[in-house]
Amino acid sequence: MDNARRLHPQADFWVAIEAGIDDDATFSWVVIDNGVQRGEARSATLPLPAVILDRVRQGEALGPVMSHYTGIDEIGRKRAPLAYLPPEN
Repeated sequence: MDNARRLHPQADFWVAIEAGIDDDATFSWVVIDNGVQRGEARSATLPLPAVILDRVRQGEALGPVMSHYTGIDEIGRKRAPLAYLPPEN
C-alpha cells in the first residue's frame, strides 16, 4: 500500500495485491484503502503442485518458480500465474 500511495498520492483510493502460501496452497490478499476506510479480502485458496511447492519450501519465491515452469518472465506482475500451473505427476 505504501508504494501505491507514494506513486500516486492524489489518488481517490489505493489497491495492493500480494500472493501468499498456506501449507500446500496459494491465495492472494487484496487491500483497498481511501485514507478513511480500508477493506481487506482473501481470494480462493488453490492447491500448488508438488513440483512448485518443493522449490518454494527450499526458499525460492513463488513468482520466479512459476516463471521457470511457464517460460513467462515475471509472470506474477503480468498474469494470473495459477492459470499456468503444471499438472500433478
